[in-house]
Amino acid sequence: MKKVLVSLLVLALAMTSVFAAVNFSGEFVGGFAFKVGGPEDYVGMVYGQDGENTDTTKLNLGIADENGVWDLTLKGYFYADDRLFGSLNLDLAKLIAGDTAVSAKLGLTYGRLTGLRAYSMQKDFDRIRTADAFWASLNLAYAFDGGSVEAMVGGAPELMANGEKTPFGGNQGDFMASVKAAWNGLAVAGTYVLKGAVSDSSMGGTGDYGKGIAGGSIDVNLGSLIGTDFDFGLAASDKYSFGDKINMLAGAVYFGFDPAKVTVQYGLTTQEGTEAKHFLYAGVDVTAIENLALTVYGGAYDFAAESWYVGATGGYTVSNITFQLGLEYANNTSYKYDGTSDNGGFWIVPSIKIAF
Repeated sequence: MKKVLVSLLVLALAMTSVFAAVNFSGEFVGGFAFKVGGPEDYVGMVYGQDGENTDTTKLNLGIADENGVWDLTLKGYFYADDRLFGSLNLDLAKLIAGDTAVSAKLGLTYGRLTGLRAYSMQKDFDRIRTADAFWASLNLAYAFDGGSVEAMVGGAPELMANGEKTPFGGNQGDFMASVKAAWNGLAVAGTYVLKGAVSDSSMGGTGDYGKGIAGGSIDVNLGSLIGTDFDFGLAASDKYSFGDKINMLAGAVYFGFDPAKVTVQYGLTTQEGTEAKHFLYAGVDVTAIENLALTVYGGAYDFAAESWYVGATGGYTVSNITFQLGLEYANNTSYKYDGTSDNGGFWIVPSIKIAF
């Protein structure tokens, strides 16, 4: 076990002794992914916190004041490297006025920022992210009966020492602005980032850092709007990378009731000088049995017969511990595991999640 994990545990104990009225939360996910068949006969790898093969295992730790005035989040990677990311937020509105519908959070983050999202698409078609750096941000929010509005701005200045950039991430000199509004089942969001991370925004591209990304998303939950006891909604998102001239457009339809939820998504990726790529996902999430979660899914990349996938994931939770098993067959590109090309085969992925 590496020094990052030890540091996190020592910090947690120290915070417990210094602050009596704090709440602790966190999550650890670890496991292994085994693949049989495909370009390689057999592959074994670590299954990480983000649900894909990144050859990292991560512990998320959250520490927060019980009144919501401040919170500290730490993300420590103790497999593959010794990175430690974190963020500290101070709610100035609650600090001054106590419990209020207005929030004004001043944040310091070593890591990356993610734009606000009205609806989270499969394969992160809607996600806009920055690269790792030292960020300062301000998040303003107001909650009212049935809805909320939120705005976030953040910047990562070029930190200099002795005439050279300090090693606080490689994408300094960046800026992000994002807004979101939600009301009774209707949500809209928009984000602009000056540079951004093209790869972390799932847009491909030729470099790690872009020349600007802009996008937005909308979610219309008709079930909530008309006051039914089930969800039936339509969602859409679109984002554009100015540097690589990549556009990602997605639309989704979902229907959910007490024991199950069905989601279907179509995605279209276009870039000047290249052929358009089509993506399809269909999945059913079943929660009919208490503490047992089951997802069955399938779809295709580019609508091509040689690039389809089908899989299932099941998990059972006991005392905040979830034992999970994932199975998937992909004849070219896996949907859930190691999302790169030419990784087809049969995947067997046992994992465990501990939440506290």
